[in-house]
Amino acid sequence: MAFGLDGAQALSQKARLARAVGEASLAVAAGGKYEMSPEEITTAKQIITHYIDYYFPEKLAISHIDIASAFHEVDQDSVSYTGYDISAVIKVPILFTAKMVSGLERNLAIGSGNVRIKKYSSVPADYVLVVDFTNSASRQSFTSLKSVVNEVSEYALKNNPENKIALVPYTIGVPVKLPGKNQRGGQRVGCSLLFVPNEGYDIDYTFWGDKSINNQSTATFNQFMYTMDRGRFDFYRYYVGGLYFNPPTDDVLVLARWCAKNKKYGSKEGRGEYSCHDGNYPDDDIFSERSQRIIASERAKARHVVLMQYKWNSLFNDNAIDYQATLNNMFSNNAVITYPLLWSRSTLSTFRPFQMMCENAGGYNPALPDNDLSQAAPFSWLIELTNDKSELAQVENMSQAGSWTQISSGLVRSVPVMMKGRNKRKVFIIISRRVDYLQPNADVTEKWLKQYQLCEKIKAGIKERGETNTSRVEMYFITYSEGVYAIPIKQAKQWHTIWAEHCVGTNNAATADDKDELLKTIKGFMNDETGHFAS
Repeated sequence: MAFGLDGAQALSQKARLARAVGEASLAVAAGGKYEMSPEEITTAKQIITHYIDYYFPEKLAISHIDIASAFHEVDQDSVSYTGYDISAVIKVPILFTAKMVSGLERNLAIGSGNVRIKKYSSVPADYVLVVDFTNSASRQSFTSLKSVVNEVSEYALKNNPENKIALVPYTIGVPVKLPGKNQRGGQRVGCSLLFVPNEGYDIDYTFWGDKSINNQSTATFNQFMYTMDRGRFDFYRYYVGGLYFNPPTDDVLVLARWCAKNKKYGSKEGRGEYSCHDGNYPDDDIFSERSQRIIASERAKARHVVLMQYKWNSLFNDNAIDYQATLNNMFSNNAVITYPLLWSRSTLSTFRPFQMMCENAGGYNPALPDNDLSQAAPFSWLIELTNDKSELAQVENMSQAGSWTQISSGLVRSVPVMMKGRNKRKVFIIISRRVDYLQPNADVTEKWLKQYQLCEKIKAGIKERGETNTSRVEMYFITYSEGVYAIPIKQAKQWHTIWAEHCVGTNNAATADDKDELLKTIKGFMNDETGHFAS
């Protein structure tokens, strides 16, 4: 009779142990890791121990816990999952402790058997974070923003290693790293936009982006060349040569390596006293055959582009953009306009003719240490879709700069970035800190959203192009207001409503007042599909 009762008790406890280990396995599987370090295995075993302690407070000991295997596989429906085989053995007291049989143990070893749990990952997604990098908020707020971007990137990759994330940091335009090095070995930086120019705005932006453009329509060709040549010399003397540095360097090296003294010079001759260029960059030589051809054919248009850019505060303006052609050509890099930014003060039109563009790229700042051309590096830059954690972590090294915002310039530029993704789910997350409430930039963004249904055209265009392997395209808009300098409440609410009603939908628009709320909101958007467990 004792043997029978003890046997029934053992079967009941074995079933209870299997349930305890099963629930503990779910907790272990929630981490989604199939390559576990010794420390992580120890932690997982501690989790299992806590569950067994809860189910068996009367146990004598846990004699064995084993995570036999952890694996990552794909099922017959091509859906990936992480699997775990876990088992445990415990010792429990038997019911009858009288010595009815000599030598009988007073405890019983019970094993759970092998418990297999599969954690199905969420559908892998491509996430493009279109983030406002203006200095319209406190430094602490920007630090929080960077931390959130870093945390959500880690979160997305932990949830599914096949996810990919891109960062598009915008002000007006998006800064990018250009290939090669500058004259002294630092990083070359560029400003990037996407639009098809109207007639009269179809200039070679790559050529004109780092030249001094005389905007006096009465200037002769030689006067125009003289002004441009003087501007090139000033850049080489003050920035390449380092006369702005503390202490200043000797410009003899600059003159010997990059510059040549002209026998004849002046506005009538069309040359400055010295003409400078770097042979590594053909467009740097304004007297080459190609450069002379561009200057002769485009200088009037280039002056006009500069004047209109001053009026609109942006190259991405209503006069310049061919909206319909841009909608048709925004799904590749063919319509991307990227021009170099000289490493100088961002407000000097002699070196950066398109002022206020991509100010978040940064530039010369005498207040910063190691502020010479060999140390030049962008404050922020575009990161293409990747699942490389180290590359995404670089956001922590970025800085904010620039006080003008044009959200539509960032969103349109993000489209060819997303087009490089091959996951079926594609998610745009737009984070704004300073809305486009200032005219005339606001007119452009409003026109894109209302008249041209930009967001719907983006969604439809990506899905129509089979090479992207897309089944779903989602868009979310978040206004992040922590530490942001005063913005008229009326305009802020108005623009939030416009993005909700004419782009993302009311349910996909949100506001966040602090870091924790922003992090929670983004994770909520990412967790549209969180996966499931199966045994």
